[in-house]
Amino acid sequence: MNLVISALDGLDRGVSVQGEIDIATVDALEQAIASLPGGPGPLVIEGSQIDFMDSTGLRLLLGLVEASEETPAVVIRNPSPAVLRVFELSLPAGIPGLMLESDSSDDVESRALEQRIGAGRRKGGRG
Repeated sequence: MNLVISALDGLDRGVSVQGEIDIATVDALEQAIASLPGGPGPLVIEGSQIDFMDSTGLRLLLGLVEASEETPAVVIRNPSPAVLRVFELSLPAGIPGLMLESDSSDDVESRALEQRIGAGRRKGGRG
């Protein structure tokens, strides 16, 4: 069970995550996020390379949202199918403070993301 966490280019409060977020790896992700500088703006997680996420990953994200005064508190950019599936099953109506975002300017992909996660939880492409 590998997890690779790296800085997200251009964002002080951003990480790119690759691999599996589960009980064996969630502590490493939590520590990486805790080491990011504080400040205004949401935490951005690049999620396109997340292969698996279980309830411990979801619990971490919900805790980050709850602990923040930002709106949105957490943005998951380009969520992988594995991440989308967790949200579809666990939070079909979404949760305030958590946004799933697609960088795609492809209207078809953006519409598919919106249909899968529900209106109000999606921010469209870069235009």
